[in-house]
Amino acid sequence: MFEVLQDFSSVKIPIKYLLDLIPVMLPRSFSIASAPSVHSSIHLAVAIVEYKTKLAEKRVGVCTNWMSKLNPGGILIFAHETYMSR
Repeated sequence: MFEVLQDFSSVKIPIKYLLDLIPVMLPRSFSIASAPSVHSSIHLAVAIVEYKTKLAEKRVGVCTNWMSKLNPGGILIFAHETYMSR
């Protein structure tokens, strides 16, 4: 959306409608890479998302980019769902 508005700068969208056009950010899922029998903390397996658009503009993942800037040992608040395999 942002890229389109940049490319077509003549388009003027009233600010009160702009938020209606931006999709809701969905939860991000990550894999837990530690076993409770070995670790007293949770370790995540995360790939940092970086890519280029068709117009060669650099983009980064919203959550992985934020996580990459956290200080080691910092506190990360998350929601945990248990999935049972059959």
